[in-house]
Amino acid sequence: LAYLSSPEPWDDGYFRPFWEAAIALDVPIFLTLGTGPASLSGATTAAQQRQGYLEELAILERWLERYPGVTCSLTHGFPWRLFLDGDQIRLPEAVWQPFQAGNCHLEVCFPVRLGDLFDFPYREVWPTLALLVQRLGADRLLWGTDMPFQNRFCTYRQSRRWLEHYCDFLSPADLTAIMGGTAGRLLGLQTS
Repeated sequence: LAYLSSPEPWDDGYFRPFWEAAIALDVPIFLTLGTGPASLSGATTAAQQRQGYLEELAILERWLERYPGVTCSLTHGFPWRLFLDGDQIRLPEAVWQPFQAGNCHLEVCFPVRLGDLFDFPYREVWPTLALLVQRLGADRLLWGTDMPFQNRFCTYRQSRRWLEHYCDFLSPADLTAIMGGTAGRLLGLQTS
């Protein structure tokens, strides 16, 4: 929505008062990044959308530098379709940059984004999940469903089951973090 009124980046300018007020609340900030202002015209290629998303990540990195004490999370994960190569997800190195600050987290929500392409138990995304755990750590990943929209492709049970019963590369501690521990910590909730 940031680009509906101006092509200016969302991290500063007339958005600065909004961010100052939001940061003052001392709550985690959940963001969904798009593919930049050019995508609103609908005339962008997949390559332009990928580049637009990477530019949005650079804006996020700048925002994180401005607000180093804030905790944020990218909802819905990355725009996985933009990085598909056949049935594999190939993430460019640039996607990891904002996470170097240590205060950025990522939602693990593959079925809602790719459930029309890949069937349960989503074997095609397992290597990407393993990479996320390796590069970010399970303590920076949050499971999400995006209910009820994911019901187009899988049930609530399946949205949990693919992680809990099929991703045997995840340790019990990884699962605990991803399936609620990380979210509980970010929100200051007791988890058991």
